[in-house]
Amino acid sequence: MLRRISWGLGILSLLVPVALYVWQWSQHQKLMASGLSSDDLGWMLSVLLVDVFLAGVIAFFAVILNALSLYRLPQGVEFNPVMRIFEMLLLALPLLACLFFAGVSMMH
Repeated sequence: MLRRISWGLGILSLLVPVALYVWQWSQHQKLMASGLSSDDLGWMLSVLLVDVFLAGVIAFFAVILNALSLYRLPQGVEFNPVMRIFEMLLLALPLLACLFFAGVSMMH
């Protein structure tokens, strides 16, 4: 059950930031049309930073839940460790992107 929840969170860590970005972009287009906003680069960097951070937080919880599901395996159950490592790496990709962009933003 925890493994399914972790995969649900993994999918949400990709879909929620995309949906949030589309909504923020439509709001920004309305502001630009009315002449209230003209800073495209500042808006883009701040929105991307928030969206990537949100993806990283959701992916962190997905990785934690997947690790808990791996920890709670019964004693007699066999599993392929290479596939589970690949699964954890796949779930951690948004988190790794978040950490990369956090590091880049700290450098500037």
